[in-house]
Amino acid sequence: MRPVNSGVLGAAIGSLFLLPIPAQIASGKKLARLRIKAVVPVTSTDASNYTFSNADAVSLFAAVFSAVTIAFGDKVLDTVDDALPFARMREMLIAASEVDMIFNGGQLNTTSTTSSNKFVATASATTNLTIEFVRTFVFTRGGSNLHAWCPGSSQVRQLRLQVVMGSLASIDSGKQTVGSAGSSLTVFFDDMPAATDNWVKAFRLYRNTTGGLTQEVPAGGGGLLALWEWTNPGASTTLTIFNVQRDGDTPLHEDINAADVVRDQQNVLPLGAYDMNQLVTLLFVPDATIALSEIPTASRWIFNQPNNDLTPPQTAWLYVPTVEQSYVDGIVGPNATGGQGKPPAVKAITSFAAVGKVVPPHIAAIAPIALVTPDSPAYQLNAGRLFQNGQAHVTHIPDATASAAKQSLVSAGASGDALLSKLSAAIARSIPGSTTPLRGGVTPAMQMVGAHIASFGAATQAGKNNLASKGASAVTQFRSRLF
Repeated sequence: MRPVNSGVLGAAIGSLFLLPIPAQIASGKKLARLRIKAVVPVTSTDASNYTFSNADAVSLFAAVFSAVTIAFGDKVLDTVDDALPFARMREMLIAASEVDMIFNGGQLNTTSTTSSNKFVATASATTNLTIEFVRTFVFTRGGSNLHAWCPGSSQVRQLRLQVVMGSLASIDSGKQTVGSAGSSLTVFFDDMPAATDNWVKAFRLYRNTTGGLTQEVPAGGGGLLALWEWTNPGASTTLTIFNVQRDGDTPLHEDINAADVVRDQQNVLPLGAYDMNQLVTLLFVPDATIALSEIPTASRWIFNQPNNDLTPPQTAWLYVPTVEQSYVDGIVGPNATGGQGKPPAVKAITSFAAVGKVVPPHIAAIAPIALVTPDSPAYQLNAGRLFQNGQAHVTHIPDATASAAKQSLVSAGASGDALLSKLSAAIARSIPGSTTPLRGGVTPAMQMVGAHIASFGAATQAGKNNLASKGASAVTQFRSRLF
C-alpha cells in the first residue's frame, strides 16, 4: 500500500478531481484495491453540536463521491466504471467483499449517533471528517480470494480516475455545509505481487432499468458474480417469482421466490460480514467459497419475472465481461505498444496459459490477458496475439508448441476429427478472444486455430487428409476474422 497522488475536490457542484497520468506503480505488481481518502471540512452554523446519523453519513458520502469514473488506456479507453453514482459503487463493494466504505474510522453501515465511529460537528465551527472510498478488484465474498482480475502494472499506469462533487441533501435543516473549503483527496494503491503483467477486463457493474418482464446483460455475456435489485431492501421487496437464465446451460434460478433467496443468505453469510439485503434485494451470489472454475458463465444472461411485480426492475449485474477478439485487437494491443517506456513487441496470451495453468475454455473466455515480451519463456511456449510497432497484428502460434501439443494428443490415441477438435481447443485457450463463455461452445477462432495446425498431420494418413480438408475450409471461411 502506498499513496500515489493527492489533490483537492472543490465544493461547487460539478467540481472535478482527476488523477494525474501516468499513475505510479512498481513493475511486478498488480492493483488489488484503489482507495481514496477524503478529508472533508464540515462547517456548522448550529448553535449546538450535531451528531451525524447514518442517513447523514450516506448523504455526505454521496455528495463527495457523486459520480466516479474509472477507465484504462492512454490511446483507446476501456471504461470500467462509467460515472457511477455512490450508491451503486457502494453496492458493488459490498457484493464483492462483504465490507462497506469507511466513515470516520469504521464501516459506513455501522455509523449511528451512538456508534464508536460517530461524527460530531462542533457548534459554530469547522470540523474535519475523514472518509474513505474503496474500489476493489478482488472478489473476496464468502471467503473467496479471486484476484485474477486485478490490473497489472502496464494497465494501472494508464489508469484514468475522475471524481465529481455533487449536491448535499439537507443535513441538520441545512445547518451543516460540506467541503466549503474543498475536500483534500489522497489516492492509495493497495498492490500485491504479480506473476505476469496482466491487462484485465475487470469485473464491473451493468445497470438495467428496462421496463417489462425480461432484462439482459450486454451482448457477449461473461462470468456472473452477483445480481441484485436496488429498489428495496430484501425484507421489503415486492418481487415474487423470478428466473435467472443463460443460453446453452442450466438456469441459476428457476421459478424461485425472491423472499426465499433473501432468507438463504442468512445460511451462507460469514460471521461479521455485512448482509447486503439490508440495502438491496440480492438475487444471486455464488455459494460460500467459490473457485475460479466454478464461476457461472454464459454468452447471454437473462432476468425474467413472470408477473409484472416490478415496473421496471432496477437490476445491477456484477460480472466479468467476455474477452472478445475486438477487445484484444482494439484496446489491449494499441495500449500495450507504441509509446514511451513500452516494448516494441508484445504477445497477448491468456494469463493462465502464461503460467502453465490449464482452465476450461469457458473460463479462458473471461481470463486476464498476460502481456509477454520476446525475452519471456511464455512468449516462446504459447500461442497468442502478437502486436509489433508498425506492423499488423497477427496470431502467432509457435511451430514447436503446435507440434508438441499434437504429439501429446496422438500419443493419447487422438486422430482425425478428435485430434483437430482437441488440438484446436488446447491451443485456442491461450489466445485471448478465441473461446466462448458458453460451455462446450466452439468459436470460429478455434476452427481457425485448427486450420493453422492442420499441416502437422494426424496419426493416420486418413486422419491427415481429414485435417487438411477441414483446414482448407476453415482458412477460406475464417481467415479475415482472426489472422
